[in-house]
Amino acid sequence: MIPWRSEIIHSLLQCDYVSFHIPRYVENFVDVVKSLMPVKITETVNCAPASSPTAPPWAPAP
Repeated sequence: MIPWRSEIIHSLLQCDYVSFHIPRYVENFVDVVKSLMPVKITETVNCAPASSPTAPPWAPAP
């Protein structure tokens, strides 16, 4: 455990966007936030751009 984790989480919660590599990392982040403070998830939004089905996964969205 990181002794200053609360400060790190509070700092991240001030950001407009926080991104994660995989969905499991999102779940871990939400679990940590829930363990530090009372929260209620009111909405989930996928901010990642949708890619073209024919484009390679590393290609930018059109």
